[in-house]
Amino acid sequence: MSRLQHAVLALSFLLLVVTGFMLRYPRPGGGRHPFGEQQRFRRRGLLHRLAGVVLIAAGLWHMSYLLFTREGRHLFRDLLPAWRDVVDPWKVLR
Repeated sequence: MSRLQHAVLALSFLLLVVTGFMLRYPRPGGGRHPFGEQQRFRRRGLLHRLAGVVLIAAGLWHMSYLLFTREGRHLFRDLLPAWRDVVDPWKVLR
């Protein structure tokens, strides 16, 4: 389940990045677009907003999984840093 959550988070973030650059820099190379430039720009904006909604929904889904399921709470506790994480690198360096 958490792999699916992370995949959705990663893909929606990448889509946000790509569409954000497409909105910020609509004409690569300074070329001129033929007719329909405004329609293309609207579609990019819609796709960008949709990816944002998906990212927020996936983030809420992930947080609710971590807070409200036994497996999620166990995973969260396992990922917290422990004292061993501080001591082990010094042992390796010696």
